[in-house]
Amino acid sequence: MDNMVEANGKTNYNGKSSEDSKPLVGMEFASIEDVKEFYKAYGRNNGSMTRKRSSYATKKGEGVSRVVFVCSNEGIHNKDFDPDEEGNYRKKRNTSTMRTDCKAMICIAFDGRFQVWYINEFIEEHNHVMVSPKKRMLMRSNKHMPHEAKSLAEAFNKSRIPVGKVAALFGQSESIGFDTRDVYNHLRNVRKSLLDVGDAEALVSCFRRKTLENPSFYYAFQVDDEGRAANVFWVHARSRIAYSRFGDAVSFDSTYKTNKYSMPFAPFTGTNHHRQSVTFGFALLGDETKETYT
Repeated sequence: MDNMVEANGKTNYNGKSSEDSKPLVGMEFASIEDVKEFYKAYGRNNGSMTRKRSSYATKKGEGVSRVVFVCSNEGIHNKDFDPDEEGNYRKKRNTSTMRTDCKAMICIAFDGRFQVWYINEFIEEHNHVMVSPKKRMLMRSNKHMPHEAKSLAEAFNKSRIPVGKVAALFGQSESIGFDTRDVYNHLRNVRKSLLDVGDAEALVSCFRRKTLENPSFYYAFQVDDEGRAANVFWVHARSRIAYSRFGDAVSFDSTYKTNKYSMPFAPFTGTNHHRQSVTFGFALLGDETKETYT
Protein backbone atom coordinates (compact mmCIF):
# COMPACT_ATOMS: atom_id res chain seq x y z
CA MET A 1 0.00 0.00 0.00
CA ASP A 2 2.37 2.67 -1.29
CA ASN A 3 -0.16 5.44 -0.68
CA MET A 4 -0.04 4.87 3.11
CA VAL A 5 2.56 6.17 5.53
CA GLU A 6 3.02 5.29 9.17
CA ALA A 7 3.20 8.15 11.67
CA ASN A 8 2.78 8.04 15.44
CA GLY A 9 1.29 4.58 15.26
CA LYS A 10 -1.46 5.67 12.84
CA THR A 11 -1.94 5.12 9.13
CA ASN A 12 -2.08 8.29 7.05
CA TYR A 13 -3.56 8.55 3.56
CA ASN A 14 -1.48 10.74 1.23
CA GLY A 15 -4.26 11.47 -1.27
CA LYS A 16 -3.18 9.07 -4.02
CA SER A 17 -5.75 6.45 -4.96
CA SER A 18 -4.69 2.83 -4.95
CA GLU A 19 -6.73 -0.15 -6.07
CA ASP A 20 -4.98 -2.30 -3.44
CA SER A 21 -5.80 -0.01 -0.48
CA LYS A 22 -8.18 -1.27 2.16
CA PRO A 23 -9.86 0.90 4.82
CA LEU A 24 -8.36 0.51 8.29
CA VAL A 25 -9.64 1.87 11.58
CA GLY A 26 -7.43 4.83 12.52
CA MET A 27 -6.51 5.71 8.92
CA GLU A 28 -6.27 9.51 8.58
CA PHE A 29 -7.35 11.80 5.73
CA ALA A 30 -6.97 15.47 4.99
CA SER A 31 -10.59 16.01 3.87
CA ILE A 32 -14.01 14.38 3.45
CA GLU A 33 -13.50 14.43 -0.32
CA ASP A 34 -10.33 12.35 0.09
CA VAL A 35 -12.32 9.77 2.06
CA LYS A 36 -15.04 9.71 -0.56
CA GLU A 37 -12.60 9.09 -3.42
CA PHE A 38 -10.67 6.50 -1.39
CA TYR A 39 -13.77 4.47 -0.49
CA LYS A 40 -15.11 4.77 -4.05
CA ALA A 41 -11.82 3.36 -5.43
CA TYR A 42 -11.93 0.56 -2.86
CA GLY A 43 -15.48 -0.35 -3.84
CA ARG A 44 -14.68 -0.13 -7.54
CA ASN A 45 -11.87 -2.64 -7.09
CA ASN A 46 -14.12 -5.02 -5.16
CA GLY A 47 -17.19 -4.80 -7.38
CA SER A 48 -19.44 -2.51 -5.33
CA MET A 49 -20.57 1.11 -5.55
CA THR A 50 -20.56 3.52 -2.64
CA ARG A 51 -22.30 6.71 -1.54
CA LYS A 52 -22.37 9.15 1.36
CA ARG A 53 -25.29 8.27 3.61
CA SER A 54 -25.28 10.92 6.31
CA SER A 55 -23.27 13.51 8.20
CA TYR A 56 -23.55 14.73 11.77
CA ALA A 57 -22.77 18.12 13.29
CA THR A 58 -21.21 18.79 16.67
CA LYS A 59 -23.46 19.48 19.65
CA LYS A 60 -22.24 23.07 19.65
CA GLY A 61 -23.11 23.49 15.98
CA GLU A 62 -19.51 24.16 14.98
CA GLY A 63 -19.70 22.12 11.79
CA VAL A 64 -19.67 18.50 10.62
CA SER A 65 -17.91 16.13 12.99
CA ARG A 66 -18.87 12.70 11.65
CA VAL A 67 -19.68 11.29 8.17
CA VAL A 68 -20.88 7.83 7.13
CA PHE A 69 -20.16 6.28 3.72
CA VAL A 70 -22.04 3.10 2.78
CA CYS A 71 -22.46 0.54 0.02
CA SER A 72 -25.02 1.60 -2.60
CA ASN A 73 -27.04 -1.50 -1.67
CA GLU A 74 -27.49 -0.17 1.87
CA GLY A 75 -31.04 0.34 3.12
CA ILE A 76 -34.43 -0.93 2.06
CA HIS A 77 -35.96 0.28 -1.21
CA ASN A 78 -38.70 2.88 -0.95
CA LYS A 79 -40.89 2.77 -4.04
CA ASP A 80 -41.35 6.55 -3.99
CA PHE A 81 -37.96 7.93 -2.86
CA ASP A 82 -34.35 6.77 -2.81
CA PRO A 83 -31.11 8.56 -1.86
CA ASP A 84 -28.57 9.41 -4.54
CA GLU A 85 -24.75 9.30 -4.21
CA GLU A 86 -24.76 12.42 -2.02
CA GLY A 87 -27.48 11.10 0.31
CA ASN A 88 -30.17 13.45 -1.06
CA TYR A 89 -33.60 11.90 -1.53
CA ARG A 90 -35.20 12.16 -4.94
CA LYS A 91 -38.42 10.81 -6.42
CA LYS A 92 -37.95 7.63 -8.42
CA ARG A 93 -39.85 5.92 -11.18
CA ASN A 94 -41.31 2.47 -10.62
CA THR A 95 -38.20 0.44 -11.42
CA SER A 96 -36.35 -2.50 -9.96
CA THR A 97 -33.93 -1.95 -7.08
CA MET A 98 -30.58 -3.34 -5.94
CA ARG A 99 -31.04 -2.45 -2.26
CA THR A 100 -30.40 -5.43 0.01
CA ASP A 101 -29.97 -3.66 3.38
CA CYS A 102 -26.20 -4.19 3.06
CA LYS A 103 -24.30 -3.18 6.22
CA ALA A 104 -20.89 -2.51 4.64
CA MET A 105 -19.71 0.98 5.57
CA ILE A 106 -17.03 3.27 6.95
CA CYS A 107 -17.60 6.00 9.51
CA ILE A 108 -15.14 8.88 9.80
CA ALA A 109 -14.76 11.45 12.58
CA PHE A 110 -12.93 14.76 12.81
CA ASP A 111 -9.97 15.13 15.14
CA GLY A 112 -9.94 18.79 16.14
CA ARG A 113 -6.52 18.61 17.73
CA PHE A 114 -4.70 17.56 14.58
CA GLN A 115 -7.29 18.87 12.05
CA VAL A 116 -7.63 15.51 10.28
CA TRP A 117 -10.38 13.02 9.53
CA TYR A 118 -9.92 9.41 10.62
CA ILE A 119 -11.82 6.15 10.20
CA ASN A 120 -13.33 5.10 13.52
CA GLU A 121 -15.51 2.25 12.22
CA PHE A 122 -15.28 -0.10 9.24
CA ILE A 123 -17.61 -2.95 8.25
CA GLU A 124 -16.22 -4.93 5.32
CA GLU A 125 -18.77 -7.72 4.73
CA HIS A 126 -21.44 -7.36 2.03
CA ASN A 127 -24.69 -9.38 1.89
CA HIS A 128 -25.02 -9.44 -1.89
CA VAL A 129 -23.19 -10.70 -4.96
CA MET A 130 -20.41 -8.37 -6.06
CA VAL A 131 -20.00 -7.19 -9.66
CA SER A 132 -17.78 -9.60 -11.58
CA PRO A 133 -14.35 -8.37 -12.79
CA LYS A 134 -15.53 -8.66 -16.41
CA LYS A 135 -18.40 -6.20 -15.83
CA ARG A 136 -16.74 -3.77 -13.42
CA MET A 137 -15.77 -1.37 -16.20
CA LEU A 138 -19.51 -0.85 -16.81
CA MET A 139 -20.14 0.29 -13.24
CA ARG A 140 -21.21 3.92 -12.98
CA SER A 141 -18.10 4.77 -10.96
CA ASN A 142 -15.92 3.31 -13.74
CA LYS A 143 -17.71 4.97 -16.65
CA HIS A 144 -15.29 7.06 -18.70
CA MET A 145 -15.35 8.21 -22.31
CA PRO A 146 -11.90 9.52 -23.34
CA HIS A 147 -11.43 12.77 -25.25
CA GLU A 148 -10.35 10.87 -28.38
CA ALA A 149 -13.62 8.92 -28.45
CA LYS A 150 -15.66 12.11 -27.99
CA SER A 151 -13.83 13.85 -30.84
CA LEU A 152 -14.31 10.83 -33.11
CA ALA A 153 -18.03 10.68 -32.28
CA GLU A 154 -18.45 14.36 -33.15
CA ALA A 155 -16.53 13.90 -36.41
CA PHE A 156 -18.64 10.86 -37.36
CA ASN A 157 -21.83 12.74 -36.56
CA LYS A 158 -20.76 15.73 -38.67
CA SER A 159 -19.86 13.47 -41.62
CA ARG A 160 -23.15 11.48 -41.35
CA ILE A 161 -21.29 8.30 -40.42
CA PRO A 162 -23.15 6.00 -37.97
CA VAL A 163 -21.79 6.95 -34.55
CA GLY A 164 -22.64 3.50 -33.20
CA LYS A 165 -19.33 2.32 -34.66
CA VAL A 166 -17.25 4.53 -32.36
CA ALA A 167 -17.40 2.23 -29.34
CA ALA A 168 -16.56 -0.80 -31.50
CA LEU A 169 -13.44 0.93 -32.82
CA PHE A 170 -12.12 1.37 -29.27
CA GLY A 171 -12.81 -2.23 -28.23
CA GLN A 172 -15.24 -4.04 -25.97
CA SER A 173 -17.26 -1.91 -23.54
CA GLU A 174 -16.07 -4.11 -20.65
CA SER A 175 -12.50 -2.88 -21.18
CA ILE A 176 -12.93 0.69 -22.45
CA GLY A 177 -15.48 1.99 -19.91
CA PHE A 178 -18.14 3.27 -22.34
CA ASP A 179 -20.62 1.92 -24.86
CA THR A 180 -22.81 3.12 -27.74
CA ARG A 181 -25.33 4.67 -25.38
CA ASP A 182 -22.60 6.84 -23.85
CA VAL A 183 -21.67 8.01 -27.35
CA TYR A 184 -25.24 9.14 -28.03
CA ASN A 185 -25.43 10.79 -24.61
CA HIS A 186 -22.25 12.76 -25.36
CA LEU A 187 -23.63 14.01 -28.67
CA ARG A 188 -26.85 15.02 -26.93
CA ASN A 189 -24.85 17.07 -24.41
CA VAL A 190 -22.92 18.70 -27.25
CA ARG A 191 -26.17 19.74 -28.94
CA LYS A 192 -27.48 21.17 -25.70
CA SER A 193 -24.32 23.20 -25.10
CA LEU A 194 -24.40 24.55 -28.64
CA LEU A 195 -27.99 25.66 -28.20
CA ASP A 196 -27.22 27.05 -24.76
CA VAL A 197 -26.50 30.74 -25.34
CA GLY A 198 -26.63 32.74 -28.57
CA ASP A 199 -28.85 30.70 -30.87
CA ALA A 200 -31.32 29.78 -28.14
CA GLU A 201 -31.73 33.45 -27.17
CA ALA A 202 -32.19 34.42 -30.82
CA LEU A 203 -34.84 31.73 -31.25
CA VAL A 204 -36.74 32.91 -28.17
CA SER A 205 -36.61 36.51 -29.40
CA CYS A 206 -37.92 35.44 -32.81
CA PHE A 207 -40.81 33.51 -31.25
CA ARG A 208 -41.71 36.42 -28.98
CA ARG A 209 -41.89 38.77 -31.96
CA LYS A 210 -44.17 36.38 -33.79
CA THR A 211 -46.41 36.12 -30.73
CA LEU A 212 -46.72 39.91 -30.64
CA GLU A 213 -47.55 39.96 -34.35
CA ASN A 214 -50.13 37.19 -33.95
CA PRO A 215 -51.23 35.98 -30.48
CA SER A 216 -52.30 32.66 -32.03
CA PHE A 217 -48.66 31.75 -32.66
CA TYR A 218 -47.65 29.15 -30.05
CA TYR A 219 -44.23 27.96 -28.88
CA ALA A 220 -42.80 25.98 -25.97
CA PHE A 221 -39.28 25.30 -24.68
CA GLN A 222 -38.34 22.31 -22.55
CA VAL A 223 -35.14 22.80 -20.55
CA ASP A 224 -32.82 20.36 -18.79
CA ASP A 225 -31.76 20.37 -15.13
CA GLU A 226 -29.24 23.15 -15.81
CA GLY A 227 -31.77 25.42 -17.50
CA ARG A 228 -30.47 24.86 -21.03
CA ALA A 229 -32.86 24.51 -23.96
CA ALA A 230 -33.35 20.81 -24.73
CA ASN A 231 -36.53 20.56 -26.88
CA VAL A 232 -38.38 23.23 -28.86
CA PHE A 233 -41.93 23.12 -30.26
CA TRP A 234 -43.75 25.80 -32.25
CA VAL A 235 -46.98 26.19 -34.24
CA HIS A 236 -48.02 28.98 -36.59
CA ALA A 237 -51.52 30.46 -36.44
CA ARG A 238 -52.36 29.10 -39.90
CA SER A 239 -51.20 25.65 -38.82
CA ARG A 240 -53.56 25.70 -35.83
CA ILE A 241 -56.47 26.46 -38.13
CA ALA A 242 -55.39 23.68 -40.50
CA TYR A 243 -55.18 21.22 -37.63
CA SER A 244 -58.69 22.08 -36.43
CA ARG A 245 -60.04 21.24 -39.90
CA PHE A 246 -57.77 18.44 -41.14
CA GLY A 247 -56.25 16.98 -37.97
CA ASP A 248 -57.96 13.60 -38.23
CA ALA A 249 -54.70 12.05 -39.45
CA VAL A 250 -51.28 13.34 -38.44
CA SER A 251 -47.91 12.25 -39.81
CA PHE A 252 -44.88 12.57 -37.53
CA ASP A 253 -41.35 12.10 -38.88
CA SER A 254 -38.12 12.77 -36.98
CA THR A 255 -35.58 11.19 -39.32
CA TYR A 256 -34.01 14.42 -40.59
CA LYS A 257 -30.85 15.76 -38.90
CA THR A 258 -29.54 18.16 -41.52
CA ASN A 259 -29.51 21.25 -39.30
CA LYS A 260 -26.45 22.85 -37.68
CA TYR A 261 -26.75 20.86 -34.45
CA SER A 262 -27.72 17.50 -36.02
CA MET A 263 -30.82 17.64 -33.80
CA PRO A 264 -33.81 15.59 -34.99
CA PHE A 265 -36.27 17.93 -36.70
CA ALA A 266 -39.83 16.70 -36.35
CA PRO A 267 -42.58 18.25 -38.51
CA PHE A 268 -46.22 17.32 -37.87
CA THR A 269 -48.02 17.11 -41.20
CA GLY A 270 -51.40 16.08 -42.63
CA THR A 271 -53.51 16.29 -45.79
CA ASN A 272 -56.27 18.79 -46.64
CA HIS A 273 -59.44 18.24 -48.67
CA HIS A 274 -57.47 18.79 -51.91
CA ARG A 275 -55.05 16.02 -50.92
CA GLN A 276 -52.33 18.60 -50.45
CA SER A 277 -49.81 18.38 -47.62
CA VAL A 278 -50.36 20.81 -44.75
CA THR A 279 -48.12 21.45 -41.76
CA PHE A 280 -49.49 21.41 -38.22
CA GLY A 281 -46.36 22.11 -36.17
CA PHE A 282 -42.61 21.71 -35.76
CA ALA A 283 -40.18 20.43 -33.12
CA LEU A 284 -36.42 20.31 -32.55
CA LEU A 285 -35.46 17.44 -30.25
CA GLY A 286 -32.43 17.20 -27.98
CA ASP A 287 -32.46 13.40 -28.19
CA GLU A 288 -34.70 10.54 -29.25
CA THR A 289 -35.71 9.08 -25.90
CA LYS A 290 -39.22 8.09 -24.89
CA GLU A 291 -39.44 11.02 -22.46
CA THR A 292 -38.55 13.53 -25.17
CA TYR A 293 -41.13 12.17 -27.60
CA THR A 294 -43.79 12.27 -24.88
